[in-house]
Amino acid sequence: MSFACISVKRLRRLPVLTARRVRAHAMVMMCFEIVRCLPSSASAAAVLSLDFQAQGLQSVAYDGTQLLKKGQPRVRRIVWNTGEVFGVPENYIPQTTFDEKTHRVEQKWSMGQLVCVYRPVKNKLNLKLTFTNTSNRGIRSVEIGVMDLVFPETPTGSGWYRHLHCTSDAVDDVAAVIADYGSGTLAAVGENFEQEFRLALHKDFEHVKPGYNLVVATIARSTTDFIHVDGPQLEPRQSVTFDISLRFGPPKSALGDLARDVFSGYERRYPRVLQWADRRPIAALMLASPAEQHRSATNPRGWLNDPKIDVTTPKGKAVFRKKVIAWASRSVSQCRLRGAQGVIVWDIEGEEFPPIVFVGDPRMLPQLAPEFDAVADEFFKRFTDAGLKTGICIRPSRIARSNPSKAKSQWRHNHMAFDPVEEMAAKIQYAKKRWSCSLFYIDSNVTWAFAGKEVESRRGEPESWVMRAHAMRRLATLCPDVLIIPEHQYTGYYSHVSGYKELRGGFASTPERVLLAYRDAFSVINVADGKLAERRADLVRAVRRGDILMFRGWFPSRENAMVQSIYREAADK
Repeated sequence: MSFACISVKRLRRLPVLTARRVRAHAMVMMCFEIVRCLPSSASAAAVLSLDFQAQGLQSVAYDGTQLLKKGQPRVRRIVWNTGEVFGVPENYIPQTTFDEKTHRVEQKWSMGQLVCVYRPVKNKLNLKLTFTNTSNRGIRSVEIGVMDLVFPETPTGSGWYRHLHCTSDAVDDVAAVIADYGSGTLAAVGENFEQEFRLALHKDFEHVKPGYNLVVATIARSTTDFIHVDGPQLEPRQSVTFDISLRFGPPKSALGDLARDVFSGYERRYPRVLQWADRRPIAALMLASPAEQHRSATNPRGWLNDPKIDVTTPKGKAVFRKKVIAWASRSVSQCRLRGAQGVIVWDIEGEEFPPIVFVGDPRMLPQLAPEFDAVADEFFKRFTDAGLKTGICIRPSRIARSNPSKAKSQWRHNHMAFDPVEEMAAKIQYAKKRWSCSLFYIDSNVTWAFAGKEVESRRGEPESWVMRAHAMRRLATLCPDVLIIPEHQYTGYYSHVSGYKELRGGFASTPERVLLAYRDAFSVINVADGKLAERRADLVRAVRRGDILMFRGWFPSRENAMVQSIYREAADK
């Protein structure tokens, strides 16, 4: 960055002037000095410069900085439906043609045809890549190298793992990766919300001229039979298309600066429905402990962390009821003191069967914890009588008996061969009808499925991924007037539900990426064991914007008073 400013010595050699002429001259010189002292790049808007020649794309330069290392797209890898992986050799050169008028490159590979069409628009380069399976075999997935880039400085930005890679999936979200390379910023963005794919920048580790590969790849994150992964499988003569854009801007640009229009488009495609006006804090309640020191033969489920509790005799059960109701009363006092809207009880089934920590099925109370089933109605009534909302933890899984010869626990979670949305809806409806619950934390909202029948037949391990947004939208539609708070989220969740975050995990607010699509989205942030003092200002801003804080409500934990204080400060705008 160069500056050209008039020196003080030169001003001292100016001729003697009248007072009026001195003032006028000073004004002119001041304006001249301001203009001359601006960075040279400010005098003219930065522009994107592209060069297409007979071989295709040869140059991508922004504000004079060359960013292109290799312009030819490539098929990098495919996975056949059999599960066999084929990595395309680096020295393989496909038959290629390029139309300079339409900016269309066409390549013929041994297994398919790849077409890429470039369309420049101001400081943006749109690319449409279409791969067609020309083989006689089904293809499970395909990975394509769009181009190879080189940056003058190590790229940084949201989503980067060190300087090695930045990856984003177009699964219920906008695929978007960003690279701030010192003199400018590049964002690669998926433009089509219907096509699921992965977009990434990967360091290539070449010794001569290391750079970064811009890569797109098909992915599979859905199942209709609740056992096997659905696609994206390309049968012979079928095609898949990726619409992406490269957007260029000044240094330190964020996704909101370069790609806000795409996120706004996502919101228009999946409008926000959730309405939950109450943003007061929520208390988390843990009734039991899975720790060995808290359980015993008379208290196998670890109630109230007290191994001396006896739930095996009539007298012991009577004492247990009194202790549980007193525990509830103390929790009510904490909630009133901190201005909470309600409570979520994590473990109404107790903690008898590690490694199962949270059962998440209130319908199983009579079978798994009959002593709490007997007191549950009175327990929840303590909270509703105090004007507090109630809630529980549920899971999309189904609890079932284990094979005693193969498992340590008597029970296990089943995840496949049933509709998890129907399962969760039934749990919500049960708790809503019995205890008037309206707050539901969903633990482990994950889908499990086999990649193919071949894998299942070989007793391979199933794949897993966060449940799709359409499942949460459907659940919210089946269960209106409740707040659903899943443990894991895609951006698309926030159209119909909230999201669970933990301060100890680094989250002090709803992620900025989510807010680009849904500006009214909010999260429930559990502040337990987090760095409250260090993140106080962030939490105040989050509460002002609409996020809900969660605290441990069954005892006067150190964070409770801080949460109360944060809400007071947030109210004083």
